[in-house]
Amino acid sequence: MNLIQETFNTREFDNTNFLHLNIASLAYNFNNFHSLLTQINITFDIIGISKPRLKQSSQRNSNIDLYGYTFEHIQKESSCGGALLYINKKIKYIWRDDLNLYKKQELESMFI
Repeated sequence: MNLIQETFNTREFDNTNFLHLNIASLAYNFNNFHSLLTQINITFDIIGISKPRLKQSSQRNSNIDLYGYTFEHIQKESSCGGALLYINKKIKYIWRDDLNLYKKQELESMFI
């Protein structure tokens, strides 16, 4: 049995669906993003957002919460990048900081 099969049962992910969007400034475009999700009418398991341009601090200027989702966010010193994952609350996950890749002003990533 290989490492992937030992780590998790791939059958658990047979019906998993994902969405990725590049949204420059999620706080500014959140209403459009939420409208898009409403129109699509699919409950995604994981939604990835690149370039959300959010502050790393716990104080946020706007509400970017999605009902039924938790989110994880990473942003280094770049003011125009970052990465964010909305994870459906039915999914149990762990943050994998050991897998994250970062290259100043070029690459930010996050893994769960």
